[in-house]
Amino acid sequence: MNMTNNGVFSHCLPLRRNVKATDAVMDSDYCLAVQEAANRLHVQKSLLTNLLGDITQ
Repeated sequence: MNMTNNGVFSHCLPLRRNVKATDAVMDSDYCLAVQEAANRLHVQKSLLTNLLGDITQ
């Protein structure tokens, strides 16, 4: 991240802190990993709802 001012850190969680990324990276403003995981949760819940709805009908 030292080479650019516009960089962001992204990861498809789960991510083990201090193994793949340091705490400083995970807690920084340029880390999108937690936001992505929250968005993915809603998509997964929607898919399950749709799939289970198809089975019960």
